Amino acid sequence: MSLAGIAIRRPVATVMVMVSMVFLGIVSMLSMKSELLPNMNIPMVVITTTWNGAVPEDVNSQITKKIEDSLSGVDGIKKITSTSSFERSVVSIEFDYGVNIDLKRGDVQREIDAISGELPDDASKPTTQKKLAGSGNTAMMLNVSGPNFLELTTFVNEFMTPRFERIGGVGSVDTLGSPDKQIQIQFDTDKLASYNLTPNELYDLIKTSSINVPLGVIKTGGKDVVARFMGEFNYLDEFENMILRSNGKTLRLKDIANVVLTTEDQSEITKLNGKPSVMLVIEKSTDGNILSITDNAKIALEEMKPYFPKGVEVTTVMDYSENINSSISGVKGNAITGLVLATIVLLVFLKNIRATMLISLALPIAIIFTFAFLSLLGVTINVISLMGLSIGVGMLTDNSVVVIDNIYRHITELKKPVMEASEDGASEVAVAILASALTTMVVFIPVLFIPGIAREIFRDMSLSIIFSNVAALIVSLTLMPMVASRFLKANADITKEGKIFGKVKSGYEKIIEWAITNRKKTVALAFLTFMVMMIIGPMLTRTEFIPKQDYGRYSVVLELEKGLSVERAEEITEQAVEVVKNNPLTKTYISLVKTGVGIVNVDIGPKTDRDVSIFQVMDNLRPELEKIPGIKFNLKDDYQSAGGNRDVEFRISSDSLDVAENIAKQVQDKISQNPGIIDITSSIEPGNVEARVVLNRDKLRAHGISPFDIGRTISYSFLGGNRATGQTLSVKTGTEEIDVLIRLPKDSRTKVSTLEELNVRGADGKFVKVSDVADIVMAEGASEVTKTDKIFYASVSANDGGIGLSKVQSEIVDAFEATNPPKGVSYSWGGMSQLFNEAIVQMGMALGISIFLIYAILASQFENFLLPGIILASVPLAMIGVYGGLLITNSPFDMMVMIGIIMLAGTVVNNAIVLIDFIKILRERGYELNDAVRESCKTRLRPILMTTMTTVCGMIPLALGFGEGAELYSGMSIAVIFGLSFSTLLTLVVIPVLYIMVEDFIDRMKKKLKKQKV
Repeated sequence: MSLAGIAIRRPVATVMVMVSMVFLGIVSMLSMKSELLPNMNIPMVVITTTWNGAVPEDVNSQITKKIEDSLSGVDGIKKITSTSSFERSVVSIEFDYGVNIDLKRGDVQREIDAISGELPDDASKPTTQKKLAGSGNTAMMLNVSGPNFLELTTFVNEFMTPRFERIGGVGSVDTLGSPDKQIQIQFDTDKLASYNLTPNELYDLIKTSSINVPLGVIKTGGKDVVARFMGEFNYLDEFENMILRSNGKTLRLKDIANVVLTTEDQSEITKLNGKPSVMLVIEKSTDGNILSITDNAKIALEEMKPYFPKGVEVTTVMDYSENINSSISGVKGNAITGLVLATIVLLVFLKNIRATMLISLALPIAIIFTFAFLSLLGVTINVISLMGLSIGVGMLTDNSVVVIDNIYRHITELKKPVMEASEDGASEVAVAILASALTTMVVFIPVLFIPGIAREIFRDMSLSIIFSNVAALIVSLTLMPMVASRFLKANADITKEGKIFGKVKSGYEKIIEWAITNRKKTVALAFLTFMVMMIIGPMLTRTEFIPKQDYGRYSVVLELEKGLSVERAEEITEQAVEVVKNNPLTKTYISLVKTGVGIVNVDIGPKTDRDVSIFQVMDNLRPELEKIPGIKFNLKDDYQSAGGNRDVEFRISSDSLDVAENIAKQVQDKISQNPGIIDITSSIEPGNVEARVVLNRDKLRAHGISPFDIGRTISYSFLGGNRATGQTLSVKTGTEEIDVLIRLPKDSRTKVSTLEELNVRGADGKFVKVSDVADIVMAEGASEVTKTDKIFYASVSANDGGIGLSKVQSEIVDAFEATNPPKGVSYSWGGMSQLFNEAIVQMGMALGISIFLIYAILASQFENFLLPGIILASVPLAMIGVYGGLLITNSPFDMMVMIGIIMLAGTVVNNAIVLIDFIKILRERGYELNDAVRESCKTRLRPILMTTMTTVCGMIPLALGFGEGAELYSGMSIAVIFGLSFSTLLTLVVIPVLYIMVEDFIDRMKKKLKKQKV
């Protein structure tokens, strides 16, 4: 007994299976986390180390190189990239995809711990972190402003930040524009020397005067009394009245220095709509749920409101849960619209509400049950996973359409009773729809098993399509025949043709007749069209990695000269702010100023409220921003908190950094002339201006001064206290712990001349100026030192100005080759361009394997090696439509289009399978070859058009790009719609002709072999 027969004879059991599927799906769906994008397992570990006051060359030699050398004991490393900049070392370790990155992080941490004693004492402990991508870390961004900035920063650091950190799933809470509170002992170098004191001695005196010492327990009779030493200062006046000397005349700290409660020199300035503020960035942990975090953060804000200092206001700058909800709602809405359109198409073709409703049952059951599979594998509800369901809205009814259509054929043509027709009709096409479903599913299997960035991006979508097709197959072979046997009527004829379809069929019969008569012309015309489109299409279509999306936010990143003060950087950033303010679409803007960079994050509202896209707004700003002198800028389509990456990064490697930088300069100059390449920058930009203290060692020895003494005096005076070694005094007041620093007043620390005038005590007790024993030489330092696998490289980065990523890359390579690079100089790609190149290779491999798997399935189904080749001819025919659709809609060729092509490979063959399968059935019934082809084309025209139109109409809402983030799947939908439409039209003509030609060829060969035997 067939599966359909069991379902028909056990209707209650069949219904309960379907109800159970729906129940499991709903329960699973409610328990799944929601994210914007899936979490991607990027096999990369980043090691970060800071070293206060250190220049890039020293950071490279003392920290970066030692870390790189220590990693030789870690297995599976693919590439090591390092950047040594002012005060900071970043080493990125890239592993092969598929490794357990948590274990590798542990291996890296062990190697770093083993060499930690070799690193500078005053450098921070290296931290290791996994690189996260996809769903992203940021959950929420808040802006806090108030009239008293010192009170505001205290409230943020001591009250708000700890409260948010306690929320479940929060990884960290970062503050921007909130300098740490400090007690500064500000001294005058000459006054200090007049009392025969050095900064080091003053620091030691204060350190030994403010101290806590454990005293133990005093046992008195039957009680234990804890002895406590109250030796710490708690108030400013205690510092001021501290006695330094009392030999005849009391010398207090306030006599030689000013004790000031202030903040660290501001290195970040944040403003909301021009008003000074502090920004809080709430980051989620790896397992955190953004929706849950933002909900709890809002509750926490309400709880904290009664404790806000007077005048404090909190503004939600960015709530990423809104992005997630709006994007997911958009995909759901498009899916529902697609379902409605597909149902209308079915009704138009079937002209029977009962049959239409029966087929439409397959959709919700298949989609809901899919969530049970996804939940089992740990997949989240995100745009990518839902996209897999949305693009399958039309396809999921295809099997049910074929089953119901064939059941009606048995009822009307073969005059069978409804019960018998339901079982026979479903059983007859079971193998065909199983093969059809398998071809749709197997194309995504290589995506799941080929390691790389493509798998990380499209894993969830592939699983969604595979499982939804499994569910749809189960429904079509069980529920459809069962409900058909109960609800279809024998007198209904869904195969009856209307006037419009009658004309379409009549025209098609004429076309197929001409094609059969002119076989060579038909095939040649199709082949010529394919070749022309494959030549013209790639030339005229621009490329991207991932589609850029319009969420109504963008940022202007100003790259400033190295060494500019924060105050000067703020002045320049204000010029960009004025440009942004003058745009009528600007709703709110946030400026963030750091050393060397100024960022303006702008909100222009949802795209439904405006007539222009965010990309047009950004392009319109460029001419105005170019008028700001002394800057380079980068425009990004989302908020930034640091300098954003560019579309393309070109790395030139050489044993000599000078050679690499010289070639990079030539490449930069050459591509700057191309208007299609914009926002160009390089790693050879000038570095910080350095005031180098060049020691005169003879004079130092004559005065009995060691290099350590003079270095420590300068460090204490400018950096503050013993901060170079990570040791500072601190005072605890309530919940606060405030650092106490010995340093020069701020106005003295802003002058190079102060460095020369510092006093250093010699061996004879007399003081000399720094300028007496050293020369202050002004020089330009390196901007940063960059290496790949320990080899120096210089990079050139740029954005695509509209010519496409591939064209930008080819132009840069041409510029590189034009420099005639010497032997030993090579290039590679970094950043987004590297991911793009790797993903294209991975997707190409996946497509090749997919086609082989389809061939294997078809060869097994037809027990023939030639027929699958004929059916697979529909795949290149689809490429005509893909490139045609991209050119017509001016859409780029990107990774989403690539996944659309892979999906097409498994979809377009279904029509050919249905056609060839029925031709074989008719030939087995005794039809002559040409007659079998003609009859099969006429009979299968309607179901082929029906299944194609339901798939196409189901994807139209996705292609139109309605809703937030719709740009992500718009191009893919366009590729599938046009590819499937063109392939279907050509398949209905070319595939039958190819079948006839192959069969004729086989017959001729058989006759030839017979003659040879005779």
